[in-house]
Amino acid sequence: MIETNHDSGGEQIHEPSDLSSTSVDLKYRDDMDDLALVAEEEETIRLWEQEVDRIITLLKGSNLIKDRYKRFRRYKMSFIGSEFIDWLVDNNIRSERLEAIDYGQSLMDKHVIHHVTNSEPFKDGEAYYRLQEDEEMDGCLNLYKISMGTKNKPAPVATSIVQLLREILAQLYSKCLINSGSRVDYSLLKQTNEFTKDYMNAVYTLQRVDLTPLNHNEKLAFWINIYNALCVHGLVVKGTPTSASSRTSFFYNVKYCISGHLYSLNDIEHGVLRGNSVPPGAFIRLIRGSDPRRISVLSRKDPRIHFALNCGAQSCPPIKLYYSENVDEQLNIASTCFLDQETVVNESACTVTLSKILYWYYYDFGTNDTEVLEFVCRFLTDQKEALSRLLESRNTIKIKYASYNWASNNS
Repeated sequence: MIETNHDSGGEQIHEPSDLSSTSVDLKYRDDMDDLALVAEEEETIRLWEQEVDRIITLLKGSNLIKDRYKRFRRYKMSFIGSEFIDWLVDNNIRSERLEAIDYGQSLMDKHVIHHVTNSEPFKDGEAYYRLQEDEEMDGCLNLYKISMGTKNKPAPVATSIVQLLREILAQLYSKCLINSGSRVDYSLLKQTNEFTKDYMNAVYTLQRVDLTPLNHNEKLAFWINIYNALCVHGLVVKGTPTSASSRTSFFYNVKYCISGHLYSLNDIEHGVLRGNSVPPGAFIRLIRGSDPRRISVLSRKDPRIHFALNCGAQSCPPIKLYYSENVDEQLNIASTCFLDQETVVNESACTVTLSKILYWYYYDFGTNDTEVLEFVCRFLTDQKEALSRLLESRNTIKIKYASYNWASNNS
């Protein structure tokens, strides 16, 4: 209802007598505007996807995509930037070279194509590029479809994706983790709707996730959770590695596309979580030079991550969900639980038996035996006093390493 008042100048002034009714009307209009904007965005995405499908089909029908070689290295299913620009112009997809260059960059921005080493923007030159869907799909587990976006629909923030993933993983883990996370029912896991639908849709959005706002603790929790989830996902899809060589292949080749870049299990563990340290048995870092994944590398190494990462073996720490709000406390608890279980202090024999993890990553824990044992002692409970006495005695302590049980943690 609208009341009409008259001021001294004779003009009519309309004032609402029912503010709540008007606010509802305004909210309704706002909601309708939001719906219209969403519909517009969805239509833009639909048209863009149609355009991308058309370009991919035409490009695959050309002779541009082939295996190429540079400096004794093969780049599978790749094409040359300048030849792609020629093709765009010759086929009237774009009218000028500058316009074609911008178009090529837009395809990179949308993660439709990428530079073969993820180190260059799109250029009119001899650099090699590849369709995202031609990336080694057998290894990358979240590229079953390409994640699109529009100007009005920016990349999802990592914290929102983390929250979604945590909720889904919590449901999955409650059904499929056994014995406090030390065993996984992989056969049940791959049959659940939470995995086949909810989880797959969530990890698909990782292609465009924005990692830049994350602080250290958010990065730490995010990447621990992603590592464990990717490993479980890989074991569901690929099965359990049964030899040293197949394990090596598994950790190097099982990947997610995250923020437009490929991360293998090894990339996450050694490149990101270990502060870009050289993997055991290797000679070079996994993230080098101008690699754009450097933004994800943790600025300081935290050896406690080794007691949070589960690689699918029986000797691994159990799978837990980690939260940025209390990740420090969670890592302390994980360290205590693992070291209490895996450490044996024999005070009379002056020996300490440790998990093989502390042998493989020795220098993550200290520069000498004393520092490594002091690190272990910080987290022990029942055997803490015995190890403290050994350390204070200044006697030579012999460290032994228990054999690692690589058998599957499948229930």
